[in-house]
Amino acid sequence: MKRATLYLAFFLLGSLLLSGKKKIDHDIVIGTLHGQLRYATEAFAVKPSAWIRVTLDNTDEMVHNWLLAKGGKEDLARIAEEALKLGAEGMKKGFIPEDDAILASIGLVQPGKKGTVTFTAPKETGDYPYLCTFPGHSLTMRGVMKVSEDPENAIAQANKI
Repeated sequence: MKRATLYLAFFLLGSLLLSGKKKIDHDIVIGTLHGQLRYATEAFAVKPSAWIRVTLDNTDEMVHNWLLAKGGKEDLARIAEEALKLGAEGMKKGFIPEDDAILASIGLVQPGKKGTVTFTAPKETGDYPYLCTFPGHSLTMRGVMKVSEDPENAIAQANKI
């Protein structure tokens, strides 16, 4: 009897470990502002190394994507330029170029549809910009993911600016 109980315990533990499902630490929904080429959410905050799910809810009449990067203005300009250079391949690739600064992305989301990505937040605290790289959208359709040990305070501070 003890052996059967032990086997059952190992089986259940193994099943839990093999399921591979992590608990989502931060579930973020980013909408779009109709006809404004802007995200409805332009800042959100998460903890370092947290498991994040971002959903792009495209309520606009135009197609959009979502791309999270590391770096500064030069990196974002380069990524946006690389997206433009995709040309005819852009639609197939969701206007998401290959670039080492890209941390996560959601390809093209049609009007009235949603797209989702799940990823681990960076370990390093700081600001990580996001943008839409569909041609003509990257100048105004931007936001920032703040990685902070105190996400609520990070957003409160950002809203004071």
